Amino acid sequence: MRKMNENTLANLLSLSEVLLATGGRLLNPTYNEEDFVFTSITIDSRNCVEGSFFVPLVGNLDGHDFILSAAENGAKSVFVSDFYAKFHEKEIASFINSGLCLISVSHTMYALQNMAAYYVEKFPKLKKVAITGSSGKTTTKEILVSLLQKKYKTVYNEGNLNSETGLPLSVFNIRDEHEWAVFEMGMNRRGEIRELAQVLKPNIAIITNIGSAHIGNLGTKDLIAEEKKSIFSFFETSSIAIIPVFDEYSEYLQINTKGQIVLYGNYETLQIRAVKDRGLEGSVFLMEDQEISFPLYGSFNFLNALAALHCAKIAGLAINEIKRGLEELRPSFGRAEIFNGEIAIVQDCYNANPESMNASIEYFETLHWEGRKILILADMLELGFDSETQHRLVGKKLKTLSFDMIFLLGSQMDWAYEELLKGHDTDEDGDGKNEEKIYYNAFISDADFGNAVNDILVHVNKGDLLLLKGSRGMKLERISEKLIKTFNMQGCVEC
Repeated sequence: MRKMNENTLANLLSLSEVLLATGGRLLNPTYNEEDFVFTSITIDSRNCVEGSFFVPLVGNLDGHDFILSAAENGAKSVFVSDFYAKFHEKEIASFINSGLCLISVSHTMYALQNMAAYYVEKFPKLKKVAITGSSGKTTTKEILVSLLQKKYKTVYNEGNLNSETGLPLSVFNIRDEHEWAVFEMGMNRRGEIRELAQVLKPNIAIITNIGSAHIGNLGTKDLIAEEKKSIFSFFETSSIAIIPVFDEYSEYLQINTKGQIVLYGNYETLQIRAVKDRGLEGSVFLMEDQEISFPLYGSFNFLNALAALHCAKIAGLAINEIKRGLEELRPSFGRAEIFNGEIAIVQDCYNANPESMNASIEYFETLHWEGRKILILADMLELGFDSETQHRLVGKKLKTLSFDMIFLLGSQMDWAYEELLKGHDTDEDGDGKNEEKIYYNAFISDADFGNAVNDILVHVNKGDLLLLKGSRGMKLERISEKLIKTFNMQGCVEC
């Protein structure tokens, strides 16, 4: 009788399955499949542990250069590209002699995706939810996960591992005990959403909105809508598309979409009534016979909750499970975080695009606050050729609103600064003092950062409320850290 290696039981896939899924070619001239080990997977050699499968990607760096490092950290199996295998025979022989299992594939990233798709197919009973959109997808995912976990064993992608590599890596966290899976899908190039949908083949897909995020990569909102719609590419008649009814592309997203269509955005369809805004504490509403507190502020976050609630109802959650799922929700880093102390900080700096920027500053202006309200806004990245137009529109928007002080940070916010100054040459008294409420710093070097922080610290007083909003690359949390140390702040409020 053939003896099974003890590692085989923990393997995510067998060697035969990997070769079948990827069309790969085993380079080891003699290899016993019973010795194959694949207990985790990574694209970063530093993250390899005993039993890892290492996938070297080729980009600014060539991942093949780190195969030795991956092996030293515990990797047992490695993809290599056909091109690398052809022109690096000496290195290939050395890796094989060291005991590595080498599989040659035409393209390592696509091999990762194909292997992930094969792995997902091993769980036919798993209910799979995919979420995409220009903004709000991570928040919607976290709301939905908080809901589903009250009834089901749920697996989901951590943080924003939603890319062409992040999602395939994440699906390898699926195990037999999981009943529901929730994965968000991001996009930086045309065709990426379809690739991710092919990996997951979701039963349910949610589109949060169609906005201008990543317009620099695709060119127009029409093309963004087309790309986002491809999340439905592998739908069957039993699949469910959850689409925002008030989005300008709502009708387009419904055209020729296979399966059932659920429109969200109207409270009544979920039997929600008596919605009350509680400012930074979120909102409270009645659903069926329950009063429910939702801890994230703003109508934009409430809209994300409506999308998640439709999915929760489809999943069969009872009202008591829905209530616990929403009320136990906690904000994640950079998304609706609130810090309280001698001042209050709203830290919303994980993502910024024109839609989310405008929604945040509009809400912030209407928010009741006894003290002063101060904006700290930084560049919206990845807008490409549309960046100047969109940043100027932010400046024009700010001219229509009322704030006690505005700090604009980043080279692209210079356009917003120019527009804003056009409306603030003089104040009501005609003495030009309103201009003193507006500050700009290019925020390029460490010295610029220090100067910007010093300007902010000088002008912030006890009792002020600050909104920090900008793209992740601007790292606005560095400002929060300085303010927290200065103003006797508490940690993130569990709203």
